[in-house]
Amino acid sequence: MNKNTIPQNQSSEPAASRKKRASAGASLFDDEAESRLLGACLLANTLVAHCKELHPEDFTGTIYRESWRAILEWDRAGLPFDEEMLARRLRDQNLSIDSCVITEWMTNSLPDVQRCRRRADRIASLSRRRQLARNLERAQAEIYDPKISETAIAERMLADARVILENVAAAEPDHEESDGPPVAPEDTAALLEDGRQFIQRFVMLSKAQALVVSLFVLYTYAVEQFDCAPYLQVTSAEKRCGKTRLLEVLSLIVNRPWLTARTSAAALVRKLHSDRVTLLLDESDAAFGGDKEYSEALRGILNAGHRKGMKACLCVGKGADIKVADFDVFGPKVISGIGELPGTVADRVAPIKLLRKRPSERVERFRPRLVGKDAKKLRERLAQWATAARLKSLRSAWPELPEALSDRQQDVSEPLLAVADLAGSEWGSLGRRALTEIFGAVGAEDQSIGVQLLGDIKAVFDSNAVDRISSEDLVSALVEMEERPWAEFGKGGKPITKATLGRLLSKRYEISPATVRIGDRTPRGYQVSWFEDAFSRYLPFQVQQVQQGSIDAGLNHFSKVQQGAPVALVKSEESPMFTRDVAGVALQNPDSEETTVKRKLTELSI
Repeated sequence: MNKNTIPQNQSSEPAASRKKRASAGASLFDDEAESRLLGACLLANTLVAHCKELHPEDFTGTIYRESWRAILEWDRAGLPFDEEMLARRLRDQNLSIDSCVITEWMTNSLPDVQRCRRRADRIASLSRRRQLARNLERAQAEIYDPKISETAIAERMLADARVILENVAAAEPDHEESDGPPVAPEDTAALLEDGRQFIQRFVMLSKAQALVVSLFVLYTYAVEQFDCAPYLQVTSAEKRCGKTRLLEVLSLIVNRPWLTARTSAAALVRKLHSDRVTLLLDESDAAFGGDKEYSEALRGILNAGHRKGMKACLCVGKGADIKVADFDVFGPKVISGIGELPGTVADRVAPIKLLRKRPSERVERFRPRLVGKDAKKLRERLAQWATAARLKSLRSAWPELPEALSDRQQDVSEPLLAVADLAGSEWGSLGRRALTEIFGAVGAEDQSIGVQLLGDIKAVFDSNAVDRISSEDLVSALVEMEERPWAEFGKGGKPITKATLGRLLSKRYEISPATVRIGDRTPRGYQVSWFEDAFSRYLPFQVQQVQQGSIDAGLNHFSKVQQGAPVALVKSEESPMFTRDVAGVALQNPDSEETTVKRKLTELSI
């Protein structure tokens, strides 16, 4: 071919027209596929790395094209991005779109995020093919360019052809796109039971603890359907109780696990934002007990990540180009360590308190290489469980919450109970009992000294069966309580005084001592009626005894549980399964106690 000769039909067609025709003919996307790809990249920013060769012109719609252009720009600048940023960017370009539409892209692409991760190579191959198509289009134009030799053009086209042939197989349509047939509720129950058994193979847990952890595992595959992210606090009184082992087991089966013992605050924020991981944080006692600046940053991140919509802020950029960016740190977290968490964090967790196993108790030795195959099968089943239909069902679920729990405890319980109800009414009942137990087990360990004081004052009034008491007698009764802080509450380890008691009650609850008549005396003291409002607001409702066998039987013989069957109430002295006692409360009449327990359990429908 004479390189100086240009065919008449080629020269008569404008270059812009040829480009538009070639682009339209080479489109590999439809509107739904484009929106789902964009939604997946918004949900998991790291997916953009596998699609960087996709050019904005590969997208058919203007909104999709400009959205991808913005995402590429933010990714190259190292900036986090989300649906709100994208909506503002499009509106600035006079493209009418609401952020709720972009949120719908993300919702529709939730099942695709995992598939996109598994098909990262395919996405990269698709990107390369699109780039090669553009190279071919450019080469066709270069054929008629007298400044480029025929040899160079031939070599470039031959190289492109080889790459295309190598990538055709990898870029074939993926048949995993279908969600498959609808999954029956029994499959959720089977996954809960199998997950519980897998965890208890390696960690010594109570039945209630194992059930709650199993619910949490399934929840990690449906995080975005809820407004609140429950945390688990794995703690113990001493070392070698299985805290780290539980995190290691969970790292094999939860969704997108990230097991770490220490990381910088900036790295933690960016990791949570970009990868939407399930954080498995070990050695939290060292983190919160070390550098104050780091511990405060960590506390803020954990507080913000509990509720959807809250952000963690960091400075990004260098020099004069520093900007403040918001990062989304919402998601499930497991925090492990000895001791207590900061009060605001402890208020957002479901506590899993481990005990060191007895010499007679046995669990299987944890060898990741040996259990990896079983864990992989379970993890694949869990990923397949999160179908679009099931996620939609969870998104619209409003489970009944136990009245015995506080507002914050109900927030933590709601996503877990939504998963439990999805497995059937029996599992929903078991889940409510398990959560009531693990929260009730720490009910008397409230961090607030004021709540402890109210509980003990109520115990004094109840045990003495009086409606008023002098300050002197109340202080004496508090000091005599064993295993309570009042005997060493004052300065230098001295007992609490009447003045200190009065300041605590006045400052916290606006209750001040006054003159009261007790027989023929008129000392300064308190009437029980002055405390009624504080008792009702700050003291948890007490669930005393429930038959232990009810939850064990439900888990061990699940197929035999009758739907809607009532739970028998018995009075048992042997290790009650559900107890929630305030230390120091003495009930003198056994018959009265049993009557009170039954009445309260009836009110709770337990």
